[in-house]
Amino acid sequence: MAYADYQYYKDVYLGSQISEQDFPRLAERATEFVRYMTRGKSDGQAELDAVKSAVCAAAEQQQMLEVSAQGTLESGGELASETVGRWSQSFRSADEVAKGAYAQMAAAVSRYLTATGLLYRGRGCICR
Repeated sequence: MAYADYQYYKDVYLGSQISEQDFPRLAERATEFVRYMTRGKSDGQAELDAVKSAVCAAAEQQQMLEVSAQGTLESGGELASETVGRWSQSFRSADEVAKGAYAQMAAAVSRYLTATGLLYRGRGCICR
């Protein structure tokens, strides 16, 4: 179940990029990503505004990625560079596109969760 609902997205996060119809699907994917980034620690903190806002930001990012992916499929690939003199084009590999998408999603989530401790992956102090 998604950590944030459309009401939160619209009224608290003040989002406007995602329609009410698309939000449940995007929020579920975003929740999965937040859960992945926090190694499941977000499950116990789902009511925090920071967690809900991270889901909203990730959902918006997910929507942009889906729109971009659709455009990439229709055009035959994501354009990396283009030269005009002796015209040439080069396209990004699927791996490059995936790495960029992951980085954008991680940045969107980190913006809200950095100060919560949910992204901490260390073991803590081992003092003697």
